[in-house]
Amino acid sequence: MAFSVVLRIKVAYKYLNCKPKFDRNLFSIQIHHGGAFVRFPDREYVGGAEDIIDRVDIDVFSVFDLDQMVLQLGYTGKNEPLFYHYLSPMSTLNHSLFPLSCDDDVRCLSYLVDGFKLIEVYIEHGCSRVSGKTRAII
Repeated sequence: MAFSVVLRIKVAYKYLNCKPKFDRNLFSIQIHHGGAFVRFPDREYVGGAEDIIDRVDIDVFSVFDLDQMVLQLGYTGKNEPLFYHYLSPMSTLNHSLFPLSCDDDVRCLSYLVDGFKLIEVYIEHGCSRVSGKTRAII
């Protein structure tokens, strides 16, 4: 199977005269929205939906970009504040949920993108039930 993939890449390079690009700065965001956190017995995000945004470039990504993605999902933040949190990969919602509200938070997130290509973001509506530094977005 791996040989087949390599062969197809070489064929694409030869006939299309293009070099395949595997950009280590690109990642995907899985946005959990419309639900709420509950904490019994462990923290869970219940209800809502999930959407995935592909090919996000961490070098130009900002909270403003996430705001635009959330607007496309139909949330304006006019009726209630929104709070963004990202989950550190290979961990649980109990211990590794971090705010995503400013450039410093995006900088911390950028260290994860080199090793993990799917970052989960959770949106809280109204008030935040996650302890720690939070700031309402939108």
